Amino acid sequence: MADVKILQKIVFSGTMQLDSPLSIGSGTEAKDRRNEADVHVLKDKKERPFIPGTSLAGVLRNWLAEQNRDAAVKLFGFISKNESSKTDVQSAVAVYDVVLEDTAIVLRDGVSIDTFTGTGLDGKKYDYEVVERGAKGNFNMVITLREYQENKIPGLDKLIEKLADRLYSGIRTGALTSKGFGRVSVPNLVVEYYDFRIPGDVKNWLLKKPADKKYRAKTLLEDDRNTFTVDGEFSLATSLMVRDQNARYKDAVKKINVTPVMKSRGDYLIPGTSLKGVLRHQAEKILTVLNKPLSWLDDLMGFANEGKRLSGQKGSKKSRFIVNEVYFKEGIKEKEQTRNRIDRFTGATVDSALFANKALWQNQPDSAALKIHFEIAECKEWEAGLALFLLKDLWTGNIAIGGEKSIGRGYLKGVSATVSYQGKKYVIGTNGKVAETDKNNLEKLAAALICKEKEAAKQ
Repeated sequence: MADVKILQKIVFSGTMQLDSPLSIGSGTEAKDRRNEADVHVLKDKKERPFIPGTSLAGVLRNWLAEQNRDAAVKLFGFISKNESSKTDVQSAVAVYDVVLEDTAIVLRDGVSIDTFTGTGLDGKKYDYEVVERGAKGNFNMVITLREYQENKIPGLDKLIEKLADRLYSGIRTGALTSKGFGRVSVPNLVVEYYDFRIPGDVKNWLLKKPADKKYRAKTLLEDDRNTFTVDGEFSLATSLMVRDQNARYKDAVKKINVTPVMKSRGDYLIPGTSLKGVLRHQAEKILTVLNKPLSWLDDLMGFANEGKRLSGQKGSKKSRFIVNEVYFKEGIKEKEQTRNRIDRFTGATVDSALFANKALWQNQPDSAALKIHFEIAECKEWEAGLALFLLKDLWTGNIAIGGEKSIGRGYLKGVSATVSYQGKKYVIGTNGKVAETDKNNLEKLAAALICKEKEAAKQ
């Protein structure tokens, strides 16, 4: 067939880096592997963690399909469910595995929480491995354009550039992406075009030399009008503790029972899983107070297994509510505290129950110590209103994060925030001050939550 002749090779290359931890499970348990984790990181035969090319290709295909479904089919291929159909299309894209170097594999733990009691569910404690952020690996992707594809994809050059810009700006892959995991980017991505109708390009390709025509990726400018985003700066109103099961040796020697806030590459850490869980629980509380059905959260925050008890749906649904992990280290300090265990009946101290732990405290009150980001994709107005209530509760210290909430730990205080929605940005300053025009628009979004509640009550 003359029309399958290769006309072009378009090569994407650069260094992919993990901007947040990566969780891609192996799916099987190696016989010689330790059993301290329920899910182990996917590794190659040399025990190096890697990102499968299939995972990256799937993410890029789904993203491109949202932009241009026809182009996604023609570039990434298509298999018809009808065996007699002749509409199958071979993929023109080859994405290679990214083998990660400079890696640190850490153990994270989690537990499913009962919505109503706030306590852990029996048999729902689990541990899983993740590749720590900062790991890097070579990224390579090749698009092979054949003669029958020529002129079949309108605006191909622009699509190629948008794909490159998407990789430069970052994508999410693997598990737990709505909880801050799996953010990867290629900050030095270069796209090289080899046109085999040009003798110079043929020579460069055969000699493995750089192409004459190149495109250097840059930040992607995309229409995110339907995404509601919150970027808030907060101070610690009280001490903060997020327990780390990867105990440090120096603390173990001193018999400190609980290490302080978890760390990631030297930065203190609030895991995305903890933050997402806290915000979901508070969202359920808000809906309960407003006498709304909790099933509304199924479409917003997703569900799996236990989620079906809210709406009666079966299977699972991906969350549109996304949080980032929180990393911080400036303006805070660790402080060791010695405490006694008290007998609840006598009020006296329990013999041999003196213990010590550490918590995180802020050096200068009211100054910004940490940043929290969360967003809602394809956001509806009532969902934006709910997100504003969540921001308010974080801002005013109505939500506690981390452990030992019962003794007053984990409360924040708002310093500033930027809210983006439908092409507009709203800035919230000190003491929650907002420009008058912005205030009216934000109040309309909050009112949309109440209006939806009234509409549901009429039905």
